[in-house]
Amino acid sequence: MSVLILGMVALTFIIVFAIPAWVYRDAEERGMNPLGWALLTFFAQGFVGLIIYLVVRGQVNPIYYEAVRYEKESRIRCPHCKDVVSLSYDFCPRCGQRLREDCDNCGTPLEPYWRNCVTCGEPVNRRKTSSR
Repeated sequence: MSVLILGMVALTFIIVFAIPAWVYRDAEERGMNPLGWALLTFFAQGFVGLIIYLVVRGQVNPIYYEAVRYEKESRIRCPHCKDVVSLSYDFCPRCGQRLREDCDNCGTPLEPYWRNCVTCGEPVNRRKTSSR
């Protein structure tokens, strides 16, 4: 009897939580509204919401998926105000903090993780940056 109850609890957990979590992740990869689809599968208890989602969902959109991944990878946090900014910015648009230094030897903008300048090979001399 206890095995039957344990099985019922596990099945309930899968239906109530695991399916909406999977639908959220899958919808996000397909460029669909992940929260809306997850809520639909959560509130349409049973497999009804899942079946609707599986019928309606489209193909994985590789362009959207790559764009989202690139967007996440090309951002950093400003060390001063913690705002999320583009990796290509030299200054934070919110607080004016300088985000990257220039090489002392040739003036090339340096990425935060570089140990040597990519243009002249000079070792990077890190110094505390100040707001503008």
